[in-house]
Amino acid sequence: MSTYNVPHVKVIERDWNWWAYFWRVQHRQTIHDIRQWDKTVVRFISHELGCTRGQTLLDLGCGSGEHTRLLAQKGVQCTGIEVARSLVQY
Repeated sequence: MSTYNVPHVKVIERDWNWWAYFWRVQHRQTIHDIRQWDKTVVRFISHELGCTRGQTLLDLGCGSGEHTRLLAQKGVQCTGIEVARSLVQY
């Protein structure tokens, strides 16, 4: 039996998607200078991991992909993985 057919798993997935969307999308939009913060985080990641153009990076738990997109704009070959469907769809 697939775990996706178990009622409580469906409730957990539904609730997870709602909370993920609320915090990562709706709440983010209320934060002053969030785009500048994203750029700062990407600079930190790039520095700490020594990211260079063409390097491959896997972003686990990428949320709605803001940092993944910014790294890709720097030439890093990024793949983002996120379990919250609401964030992937965003």
